[in-house]
Formats: sequence, C-alpha cells, structure tokens
Amino acid sequence: MRSRGRLVVGCASAAFAAAACNALLDNGEATYVAADAAPDRDVGTFLEDAGTDSGIFAGTNGSMCIYSAYNCQLRADAGEDIVRTAGRDDDWGIDAGAVIRDGNGDVLGRLPAADGGVPRVPFQYGQRRDLPDAGMHAFAVKTSNDSPGWIALSDILGFNSFKDRMGPVLVAQSDGLARMACYRILDRTEPDLEAAKFVYDATDKDPSGVDYLPALRANGKRSASLAFNVPGSVMRGSVIDHFPSGTRFQRLNIVSTFGTQHVDAPLWIKDAEGRYRTLHDRQALPFVYGYVLTSSGERRTGWMAYAAVSPMGNQPCD
Repeated sequence: MRSRGRLVVGCASAAFAAAACNALLDNGEATYVAADAAPDRDVGTFLEDAGTDSGIFAGTNGSMCIYSAYNCQLRADAGEDIVRTAGRDDDWGIDAGAVIRDGNGDVLGRLPAADGGVPRVPFQYGQRRDLPDAGMHAFAVKTSNDSPGWIALSDILGFNSFKDRMGPVLVAQSDGLARMACYRILDRTEPDLEAAKFVYDATDKDPSGVDYLPALRANGKRSASLAFNVPGSVMRGSVIDHFPSGTRFQRLNIVSTFGTQHVDAPLWIKDAEGRYRTLHDRQALPFVYGYVLTSSGERRTGWMAYAAVSPMGNQPCD
C-alpha cells in the first residue's frame, strides 16, 4: 500500500475548545498539533488521493477500506449506497404524513404531502431496523426535517420492489475495541463548516459539513449523523443513523494507517469561480469511531465528526 502523509489539524481552531484538546492530549486519545504548524500535504496530494484506489485494502468493516480497517465501503461490490427504483430513480414515494424517527425511535416530524404528488425520499442501502413499538424501518438519507431519519417500511409505496433492492442489513463492527472517553453530541454547530464540501470540485448537492454536525433541523432541534465511512477520498460518507444533541457517544480506540486514532476528511470551499477547489482554513475535519447506545439498548456503531461532539471526562460511558 502506498504511504500517505497525515493531514495536520489545528487544535487551536474554533472547533476544538482548549479543555477538550488538553483532555485528548492528556489521555493520549489523539495527536493534534498547533494550528500554526504547516500541513504536511498540499492540494495536489488531496487531488491525488481523491482519485486513486491504490490505498484500498480489506478490513474489519468491509473488503474495500482506506486509512482504517473500520473505514470501508458500505457495499462489498462498491456499488451505489442508495436504493434505486427499477427506473433508476434515487428516491421512493412515501405515504403523506409518514412519521420520521431518530435513532432512538423518537419522532422528528412527519412527511408533508408534496405539490402535485406524494412525498419522495432517498434511502440508504442495507440500513433497516426494528424500532421498539414502531416496527421495521428503513433509513432515509434526506427528509423534510432537513435531516436523515427512519421511516416505516409500511409507509413506503412500492414496498415489494423496495425490499428486493435494499440489500442485506449492513452494520459497522465494534467487538474487541477498547473504550476511550465518553463524548456527548453538542448543542451547537460550527457555521463555517456547514458550507464546506468533502469532495474536490463537488456540486452544491453533494454532502457538506451540515450533514454530520448538530445542525438546527426543521423541527427546531439540533441533531447529528453517524456515518459508516468518513467522507472524502474514495468514500462517500454514507450516513447510517441520526441522533439528537445530548446523546452520548462512546469513542473506541482504532488506529489509522497514519498511526492516529482518527481519520481526517478534507474540507473544500468555493473558489473565485464558485467551484469547490479551495481548501478550508481548517484543512480537514477529523472523524472518530465509536458507538451510541440507543434508548432501547441497541448499539449503533460508526464514525462521528469530531466537531459534533465533546468529551464528558476521561472515563468511558457508563
């Protein structure tokens, strides 16, 4: 596997409170350096990484991984991470008024009727769960709540076609990993990260920082997403669950191919021509690995943006 340099991330930036940085350094949980240190790779290296698969290897969460054995493609065949209709549409008709739920099964809102037709949403491949007292659900990547969320299979129009196309249940692994500190999803966001993209020369429709941060949603509450893989490079940042601010996140001790305990996602902002080709001042957004225990006790494992969480102390979650 070709060696790749690690991107330096500034601990002194607004995303990292001094206390949080000190706790991380004192615990040996991550190696962040001062914001004025020079990055050890440039835009050219990002471009090279973004279009190569020479660093791909088989790992714990899949057969196509990069930077970590837990940062892997959602599908083993590297196929699309959304469930397409027979006509290749990327969304599905839903009963108007269908409930949208978060990872605990709590209601985020309802899908309103669409002008001239039924509401439509895209679904994540291989993501379905039996939510307590609510039945089997599939995970919608975007909803009218301005967030992802779980929607009952019984509310999906053309369900027979959907169930044949959604694939087997895919879950990220956590067995055998040591627990680190306990974190909590923040009740604030970083506005300067919300407009940044994770893919060089992305379109306005491509995922941005807001997809992974505790942004304010249509229901007036903040919530953040758990991802199967870290966005950028050759990964899509596939979102697999969604939780409200205040949710505890148990960080797990993984080691990346850079020797760090996190994986960085490059951040791109618009240049003078309005294209996402300029590196953000922060260069990249670190992602950490761990799990959320839902209110029913189910473990949901994945990657969380470091700017979305804050350590609660030096001990694991209870």
